[in-house]
Amino acid sequence: MESIIKVSNLYKDYVFSDSSRALLKRIFDDRKIRIEAIKNVNFEIKRGETVGILGLNGAGKSTLIKILTGIILPTSGKINVLGFNPSEDRYNYSYNIGVVMGQKSLLWNNIAVIESLKLYKNIYDIKDEAFYERLNLFDEVFKINDLIKKPVRKLSLGERMKCEIVASLIHNPKILFLDEPTIGLDLIAKRQIHKMLVKMNKMLNCTIILTTHNLNDVEIICDRIILLNKGIKIFDDKKEKLMLSDDKRIINVTLEKMDESNLLEELGYKKISHNKYSIEINKNNLSFNLEKISKFKAISDINIESKNLEDLIYEIYEEKDYA
Repeated sequence: MESIIKVSNLYKDYVFSDSSRALLKRIFDDRKIRIEAIKNVNFEIKRGETVGILGLNGAGKSTLIKILTGIILPTSGKINVLGFNPSEDRYNYSYNIGVVMGQKSLLWNNIAVIESLKLYKNIYDIKDEAFYERLNLFDEVFKINDLIKKPVRKLSLGERMKCEIVASLIHNPKILFLDEPTIGLDLIAKRQIHKMLVKMNKMLNCTIILTTHNLNDVEIICDRIILLNKGIKIFDDKKEKLMLSDDKRIINVTLEKMDESNLLEELGYKKISHNKYSIEINKNNLSFNLEKISKFKAISDINIESKNLEDLIYEIYEEKDYA
């Protein structure tokens, strides 16, 4: 599968005056502060991949997305997206990408969504037949027909975000960039957006690049994770590889009667509530432990847990002393 995004030795610095110094001193000696937002980042992304770019606040996620979309210039390095340099070929490049920023709207607030979509139809020179075919597809999958007839200001946040994604996909882009697309959404709206993006990736083979603080977005949508810390890439691999790195399992046992509590404690289980006990073991010993407690008569429930994505990413930060 071909790589459609290639990033090599990417750097982005921000330079500004030291505002902590007195005004008079700054007039005669305007010292500058340099902040490295992106430091020597390298990666490639293949067509159809879904990639989550993650990191703590200030890690460089949004800066990286803005560089990839051509909004800001890199300080140095090479970027090739679909054969374009995003910052130098912005006009032609824009026909090939869709961009959704969680707090910046593509839609005009006081007019019906359909009128904004028609404007994009003209901007991207979409033929009538193709435009309405695409609207019918979106309505078939996402039930947007009633939504697009309403002014944006009358939509809920979740409804608006649905329409924002439709607007970003109306010209059939090859890549969709999403910066915090589920920020502020309730549980139902988030799940609807998740389903929408998964379907668009499969139906249109649209590559999705996502930044978010909501790791549930990544668990559902993304197949690959790029992890940044202070502008440096510290992890880049398939999500499954990160999940498989978890070699621990937690067995939780609930006793219907307390008759066998002493036996559980002898096996190393710790009491976590009145009738619940827990033990952390290596996953290779899971069958052995389950076989031991399967003969207990007082057990009413057994639950086996593994670490979630949030725990595993936290461990990466903790291991590298970033947390």
